[in-house]
Amino acid sequence: MKYFIKTFTQRNALKKSSSNDSREQMPDRSLMPIIALSQCYMYGTIRQLERDELKIFNSFKI
Repeated sequence: MKYFIKTFTQRNALKKSSSNDSREQMPDRSLMPIIALSQCYMYGTIRQLERDELKIFNSFKI
């Protein structure tokens, strides 16, 4: 997921820089907080899934 977000922002930055060559090539600053939030959200949902799996696993005690 991180790789996808990175390539997506790089592609957007390239599109913008091709239309305006004076700007150096870097990811769009306005997207940075959104990317950070989406990464936190993804990580949070993954952690939640792990917890749910542990609950299920613990319910099958031998």
